[in-house]
Amino acid sequence: MVHNQAFGLNQRSFRGALPHDASMRTIILCLCCALLAAADQKPWESGQITPAWAKIKSKQSIRHRYLPQKSSEDNGKELVSRFARLRPGDELLIEAGTYSVNSYWNVSLKGLPEAPIKITAVPGAKVVITRPDNKQNVMNVAVNADSPTQYVSISNLEFNGGSSLMRLYHCSHVWIDRCHFYDGGNVGITANSANTDHLYITRNTIRNPGKADSTSEGMYLGANEGKHVMRNSVIAFNDVSECRGTQGDGIEVKQGSYDNWIVGNRIYNCDYPCLTIYGNKGKGVNMVESNVCWNSKNHCMQIQGDAIVRNNIAINAGGAAFYTRDHQGTVDKLQVYNNTFVNQGNAAELRNWAGKSDMQFINNACYSDSGDAIKVVEGSDGALIAKNICLGKINGLKDGYSISKKGLGDFMNLSLDASARDARPAKSSSLTGQAEPIPDFTHDLYQIKRPRKPSVGAVEPRTTDLRRLQAKAYSVKLRTKKMPKYNDTFWQSEEPGPAWNFLSHSYKKQQMTLWWPPAPHKK
Repeated sequence: MVHNQAFGLNQRSFRGALPHDASMRTIILCLCCALLAAADQKPWESGQITPAWAKIKSKQSIRHRYLPQKSSEDNGKELVSRFARLRPGDELLIEAGTYSVNSYWNVSLKGLPEAPIKITAVPGAKVVITRPDNKQNVMNVAVNADSPTQYVSISNLEFNGGSSLMRLYHCSHVWIDRCHFYDGGNVGITANSANTDHLYITRNTIRNPGKADSTSEGMYLGANEGKHVMRNSVIAFNDVSECRGTQGDGIEVKQGSYDNWIVGNRIYNCDYPCLTIYGNKGKGVNMVESNVCWNSKNHCMQIQGDAIVRNNIAINAGGAAFYTRDHQGTVDKLQVYNNTFVNQGNAAELRNWAGKSDMQFINNACYSDSGDAIKVVEGSDGALIAKNICLGKINGLKDGYSISKKGLGDFMNLSLDASARDARPAKSSSLTGQAEPIPDFTHDLYQIKRPRKPSVGAVEPRTTDLRRLQAKAYSVKLRTKKMPKYNDTFWQSEEPGPAWNFLSHSYKKQQMTLWWPPAPHKK
């Protein structure tokens, strides 16, 4: 709901200056402009990793009891019935237990922006939703176009068994948060059967989503050739692994999907690329940042075009750590900067770049042990390639790079097999202070502010107490106690993922998105 006060206006102040009809027309015009501006805003521009309605209090909380005297199948039937009776403003708290649903299940719920429907587990409860066979998906959401699902959150639940673990159809403003998807029969989360928008898929764990004879993607978002697209959505801080089967992409965003923010995900142990992003037919861009990908039998990251790719780490691939080529569309409008690509074979393989518009490959650390640091196929005429630091052979490129003097010694603790992934520049690293500053690009993978002379790669080096001071500065500016009092040792304890915390906050009219790791375990 948009309030007039957001513009510093109210009806009373207008009545003294304008005729009543004029004042109403002005207010309506302001409201329409605000709605249009909000609709056009990219999710990374707003800094909102969670939906705007996430903190709205529910009108009533409903506790759904598990009946131990009944079978898991009977409890499953009761849960399906309880879902169907939810209304705007309801919060459903599900008690611990295994709920087996052996029928076709379509969840069709319509919340409101001011009264969303929330579905979650009782705090601390282990709620498992499953089915006994793979004849159907465990949960389908909004199968019918005339009954879409909107303003609904599903959190802290476990899904296993069945075919696909969750299939999203006619969905908008749907939030899937902190759920665990595992041991499915096909795909973890799919959104490839209808157009979707404003999906928020955050802090989930997806493990072994499909069988050996299935495609087994962790997430399959959008459809081939742009038949169905996902737009204005956030895929953030998920942990996706063990994607095998006949394909096995970790997270795949298909051709035509646009204005999506893919951020802070850990994706590893995949048969196909850990992260696959197609183009989008010029409708917008996708922001791909701060993801850590490792151990792919194919490429770690395969990005076609219409994307900004920054602050990512990709290590150990059967193909290339980073790879681009024409596929269902042409490579175009691709900006790749300040990433760390490390591989036994090729670190970065750039195909079909010549003569394309707005192609950039800047400030990347490309390290190969026995392959090409950068391999350019079919030329790079018209592309801006500059300030890359490389280890290994250079193929098809005359300039735009320099050679590392220390090899993997440039990093604090990074190995070719990805068993160590600390990509911070070490002392006297070839990466430190060697990057070209990028306008409006101010932070590294860990949201630490880059200096005036930034470093090449995804991560800035650690200086004395830098992260502690950064955390303290954020706490003071935001006046929040949510920022922990970490010292710099713990600030960068692991890659982003479901256990990380994030907070979107406005400070002096500027939106800030803060990320920080979980509190260290007490010994």
